[in-house]
Amino acid sequence: MSRPTPTPDPLEPEPPAQRFRITYSKTGDLRWLGHLDLMRLWERACRRAGLPLAFSGGYHPMPRLANANALPIGQEGYGEVLDLELLKRPEGPVTPDELRALLVEQLPPEISIRAIQEIGLRDPSATEAVYAAEYQLTVSCESPTADWPAWVTQILDAREIWIEKVSKSGKASLFNARPLLYYLEFQGLAPDSSAYLFYRGSCRNNGAYLRPNQLLQMAEALGLPRWTLQAAKRLRLLWEDGTLNSD
Repeated sequence: MSRPTPTPDPLEPEPPAQRFRITYSKTGDLRWLGHLDLMRLWERACRRAGLPLAFSGGYHPMPRLANANALPIGQEGYGEVLDLELLKRPEGPVTPDELRALLVEQLPPEISIRAIQEIGLRDPSATEAVYAAEYQLTVSCESPTADWPAWVTQILDAREIWIEKVSKSGKASLFNARPLLYYLEFQGLAPDSSAYLFYRGSCRNNGAYLRPNQLLQMAEALGLPRWTLQAAKRLRLLWEDGTLNSD
């Protein structure tokens, strides 16, 4: 007696055939777009472009789109990273140039693609590979004798800088933020006498992430005059292997 032919599991998705890593900018009014809305924007752009998006399995399949280390609302990003997985196309594989051309037609001007590369299906995710981020901050201070170069040196010379962080449950605790700061530089003054600061800090998926407001907390913990964050731009992400994510 022959065995019955097994029926396909409707919850088992078709496996992806290609995977791409997209580097892009998120600027202008879209800096106020939250992470979930940003993912919906990318999904709609892919659908309008006719791309065969791969989906996860289960009762609530989701498009296989993953953004590395989502930006806080209000921050601009110039080296953001999106991993995108596609199914096999009857007409053949998608090339990076074709993918770029299709997406550019569907994306708003505030989302600008800087680079696209095809990566292996088993390569680590962008979130897993990223270890640091570079920022440019615009920071003001009411002190009439602001000495930004000296303050930067004071922060860099400190071996420990303890600041407070609050967990999602609302519990406050102290931690040493100094090991999370890899580099800090004063880049000059803005027309309104605010300072431009550049820093490179930890941006790991395990929670070791030095946010711009925490750099200001570090200055306050050292007894420096109070700094006010006027603007923050994330310039690019750095991979675990030491390479830079740039176009």
